[in-house]
Amino acid sequence: MRSVRLSRKLESYLVTSLVACLLAVCGCRDFNFDSSGHSPDNSPEVNQLFDAISEGKVQDAQKLIESGAGLLKYTHITDRWMYPIHVAARQGDVDILRILLEAGEDPNRTDSYGCTPIVRAVGGVFDGDAENSVRLLCEHGADVNHKTTGFADETALHLAASINHFELAELLIELGADVNAQCKGGGRDKNTPLHEAAKWPGALSVRVAKLLILNGADVFAKNGVSLTAREFAVQNNRTEMAEFLSAVEADLQKQDTPDDS
Repeated sequence: MRSVRLSRKLESYLVTSLVACLLAVCGCRDFNFDSSGHSPDNSPEVNQLFDAISEGKVQDAQKLIESGAGLLKYTHITDRWMYPIHVAARQGDVDILRILLEAGEDPNRTDSYGCTPIVRAVGGVFDGDAENSVRLLCEHGADVNHKTTGFADETALHLAASINHFELAELLIELGADVNAQCKGGGRDKNTPLHEAAKWPGALSVRVAKLLILNGADVFAKNGVSLTAREFAVQNNRTEMAEFLSAVEADLQKQDTPDDS
């Protein structure tokens, strides 16, 4: 049992590290100021709030929020320039997220990486209740198709597809995510969520690809280097994915061919 627990912790760490790299390098750039031009605040009260949220201390966080709603306006300082709502979303802490939202926090607030709470929730999927966090944010008006203001312009669905998380991808689509949204710039220019799924090996990535296609993903869409998802899979030596997408393309082309009989 100990080895199983350790392996799960290692898996969580590796996946979380991968997500952090995707956010920091490919999708969410780091700035020293938020979108309003505010610089971070290092006051003790702000640090206490972030400590309470980071440690999952719901009652402590609630008391701090109720004692000064102005805390919601401060940029996070010590952990990647986030606001309280981004930290709670990343941890999948539904209780604290609800307190913040009911106190008036903006569900579409961007951090200095250009990420909204939904993106943070997807990125922290292995740390908490990401699915209910995403659902709660959308119930309070979060834009499921918001694009990060970093150079990749990715959406939460891009990220869910890139980590092969079927349940989150399914939920985001249910909530209105655009299956044909495109990234912008960098090595992912014009990548759709299907391109993001196609670059990974295994049956799970194929399952996510099937989900996207069944919900209207354009199999023939080309990215910034003029590759379809199938061509992208071939380039990345993803044989199972390439074979699946090739069969889908052939079937669609057959449907478009007039029947001479």
